[in-house]
Amino acid sequence: DDDDDDDEDLSEDVSSKQSKQQQPPQRRDDRDGKSSSASSKAKAATSTLPAATLTEEAEIRRWIRGRLGDWERKLEARSEAEKKTPLGKVETKTLKQCEDYIKPLVKLLKAKRLDAGMRASLVKIVRLCEDGEFVDAHDQYILIAIGNAAWPIGVTSIGIHTRTARENVEQKNVAHVMNNEMQRKYLTSVKRLIRVAQDQRPDLPPSKKVL
Repeated sequence: DDDDDDDEDLSEDVSSKQSKQQQPPQRRDDRDGKSSSASSKAKAATSTLPAATLTEEAEIRRWIRGRLGDWERKLEARSEAEKKTPLGKVETKTLKQCEDYIKPLVKLLKAKRLDAGMRASLVKIVRLCEDGEFVDAHDQYILIAIGNAAWPIGVTSIGIHTRTARENVEQKNVAHVMNNEMQRKYLTSVKRLIRVAQDQRPDLPPSKKVL
């Protein structure tokens, strides 16, 4: 009887191995396809997340990506004749320049290395644009780019001994963020994207827009 049991177990093992051998191995293409599909779904899920669930860096990046996409679609909708005009070529070149200038900002955001003060200001701009408050968004941009320091108006003083003091005052009032070439370029691009966002809102009254 023990021998019969052993024979039954062995036959079960053999049949199990045969069934496994008969099953076709999973193709690598199928596995790659599934993984890429899962990755695409994850990216799509991230892009549709509400702003409240995103980090500030991701929120700014999503806004930048969205406005560049709006701008590109607007230019693509032009006729071929319009694209070939001098103005059409300048518009295409301006978009490409904006994409190049804003890349350092996107990299800083992705690496979470952007200065906290700059990040907070950009988040304000993004949210103001989303709310249709483009005048306030533009004011926030001016605050970053120029600052709100009180500049001397008119003739402050006359005399050879006051020149150094006046220069010191002016140097303190210079917005250092615009003295950095990289920051100047990506902030200029942010300003252009504010304009793109504004153009996408024909429903707003003129009082909400920068003319």
